[in-house]
Amino acid sequence: MPSNMPSKIKQLNKRQEEILSFLEKENKASAMSDILGFLQKKDAIVSRMTVNRDLRELKSRGYLEEEGVGRGAVYF
Repeated sequence: MPSNMPSKIKQLNKRQEEILSFLEKENKASAMSDILGFLQKKDAIVSRMTVNRDLRELKSRGYLEEEGVGRGAVYF
């Protein structure tokens, strides 16, 4: 491993992968409520706060973009 590489690279969890898959399949900007509804339909027990945390993590790592703020925010 090159010396400038972090010793531990953080992997995406299954829920984060499902969020990205959903956004890619939808092929349009989606609101938090759409993403939360998708995950809950898959029998996932997940809170709005957890999804919000996942979205922030995915955004900070460059996997998605956010447009708008608060309840009006959409992700793509």
